[in-house]
Amino acid sequence: MRKELYDRIHPELRAEMANAAWIMTEGFITRANIAERQAAVKQHALQEIAEAKKNGNPLFDEVSVEEKYIPGLNPGDPEVRILLMRPKAAEGILPGCVAIHGGGTILCPCESEQLNFMKFAKLVNCVVVTPDYRLAPQNPYPAGFNDCCATLEWLYSNADELGVDRSRLAVEGTSAGGLMSAAVCLKARDEGKIKLAAAFIGSPMLDYRSNSPSVVEMDEETFPWNGPQNTYAWEMYLNGLDPVPPYASPAMAEDLSGLPPTIIYSNELDPLRDETIEYAQRLYWAKVPTDLHVFPGCFHGADIVGANLDITQRLNDLLYKGMYNLLHKGYF
Repeated sequence: MRKELYDRIHPELRAEMANAAWIMTEGFITRANIAERQAAVKQHALQEIAEAKKNGNPLFDEVSVEEKYIPGLNPGDPEVRILLMRPKAAEGILPGCVAIHGGGTILCPCESEQLNFMKFAKLVNCVVVTPDYRLAPQNPYPAGFNDCCATLEWLYSNADELGVDRSRLAVEGTSAGGLMSAAVCLKARDEGKIKLAAAFIGSPMLDYRSNSPSVVEMDEETFPWNGPQNTYAWEMYLNGLDPVPPYASPAMAEDLSGLPPTIIYSNELDPLRDETIEYAQRLYWAKVPTDLHVFPGCFHGADIVGANLDITQRLNDLLYKGMYNLLHKGYF
């Protein structure tokens, strides 16, 4: 890693860099090794959940988690495996949120962010549904996107049974989850049936062209989630798709008006920084209530690598407090 890049990393994060060593290698993801990487990431996620239960993580006493299989979006689509989460102490009708995991569209199962989504359900006091959406390159666009849309449709259609308020629905996700969340917002707006009340779009993959100054700036494969890795992920997700529609790459959307109030953030040392800022600017121009943040000295995934740091707590406050306000009070 270039010294110039390393020196710009937040000092507290530098001390945690060893936690990211496994992804800071050249050729971390390729079409040749992606299946192996997927298996390793899934095993790690399941082990993390098992250890959290074994060690008495209080979230398992505070939030119920139920596995379900729901219909796919279109005829012929496979069922979508989801995890349904609800704070056990909650009473009455609650907001609902589709929480979408990251992983570049190519790596992670929904369990990779299960603990975070359980915490979201508890602190935002809402019902959370997270889809285990199909991954590329085995299942390129629109497979994973369709699974996320099917999850929102299911939440909306079953709101009464679930004790969910249809007027207070949201989507949230980071990285590829931010991509899917932005795309689901566009589709919901275009179809007009489901009016979302809020969206959280964190460090999102938005522009398949992957050619912004920040993509070029974070060009080293030994840097956590860098320009080359981002380009590989887009190639696997799109699989030669041409032209690329807005539901595949939300930066292609010509009109952002009518989207829900949006919390959007990126990190200073993130290849996705510039496309995030540009998208937020376009939301402002479209008169969409928008809360934009850029976290200095942080790289993509810093909230995972430095989960217990003060700067990560600032990000978590943005997520939990911001979404609580939007879903329970109607403002940021």
